[in-house]
Amino acid sequence: MTSLIDSRAALDAGLAALARLDPLMAEVMARGMRPPLRKREPGFRGLAGIIVAQQVSTASANAIWTRLDAALHPTDAHRLLTASDAVLRTAGLSTPKVRALRTIAAAVADGTLPLDALADMDAEAAHATLTRIGGIGPWTADIYLLFCLGHPDTFPAGDLALQEAARLALRLAERPDETAMAALALRWRPWRGAAAYLLWAFYARAKGRDGAPVAGADGATTAIVGPAEAARPPLRGELAGLADGGDAATAALLRDPWAADLLFEGVLSDSAPIRLHAARGLAALASAKPLALTGRAAALIALLDRGTDAAASPHLMGALARAALTDQEARRAVAVLLRIAEGRGAARADTRACALEAAADLAVRTGAHARRLVQVLARLSADGPAALRSRARRLQRHRAKALA
Repeated sequence: MTSLIDSRAALDAGLAALARLDPLMAEVMARGMRPPLRKREPGFRGLAGIIVAQQVSTASANAIWTRLDAALHPTDAHRLLTASDAVLRTAGLSTPKVRALRTIAAAVADGTLPLDALADMDAEAAHATLTRIGGIGPWTADIYLLFCLGHPDTFPAGDLALQEAARLALRLAERPDETAMAALALRWRPWRGAAAYLLWAFYARAKGRDGAPVAGADGATTAIVGPAEAARPPLRGELAGLADGGDAATAALLRDPWAADLLFEGVLSDSAPIRLHAARGLAALASAKPLALTGRAAALIALLDRGTDAAASPHLMGALARAALTDQEARRAVAVLLRIAEGRGAARADTRACALEAAADLAVRTGAHARRLVQVLARLSADGPAALRSRARRLQRHRAKALA
């Protein structure tokens, strides 16, 4: 098993390994976040504490636990089994939590739940051992493995804060459900636990509140290591600088961790010079970092479909042609580009030619609408405007083998 996440150094090592696994998560880390180490004591007390804290505020959970510890002197499996329901309810536990804690305590007492052995199991085996016991669901098992044992490859896919953080950080079109989140997290093996730490930190930054179920070891939530940690809105001064500074300002902006957000704001600007330089920047960003536009592709396709100014359009098409797209995005992009190439919306001939080039690049790279592209090329090479006819014939010659 990969090293446990049981110290600050171990968490930092896990995050570094995660960055090597996934460029998107590396970009999230580049925004300045350093998640705090979150730990609970292992064993029955740690597991019981997770049960107690469910569906109540942190303050309420702490108060209930303090009363429970005072009543049982302190809380352990044997004392909980022998305590009366009245004592447990007086501490603040609901009837379902009393039932769950008694079931877990009985399993610990009779050896059905060997908590001490879980640290030596892989994530799946440890998770299965926990969830066989009544009162321990998948989320509870994952939280115990991650925060009590420091297991590096456990991921609570049903956690709503993690799902929302993934939507925001990875720029997904919608919040993934538990099944989709679990599938998405497979790319982070064997460091899914480090990914959970990072996404909780991102959630805290984006929402202004902590979403993780366990506080940091020092009581902190998301550690702040620099001004980049704060939620950074697009800065109007930097956008104006695109017009004043031209390509040099655009190149400087590409080094910003928030470049995709800033540049996309730029292409929506009322200023034509800003739109032009932002579009150039997006094309350069997509060329250097194809994954940087993840989550932005749908909006970019929609922008081209609605129509934007002639100067910016070719660069936006170039960005789309270079960006990493899902199969669905690629099909949509090629369809929109081909409609523009065919003259929909009275686009200029040079804009239509750029759309045709971008559609060909995407179709060759992804296979999206390849047959339709061949048909459009044949039609435009025969009776399109002169400039477009020449471009279509060149694409036929150079892309024929790839499109066959």
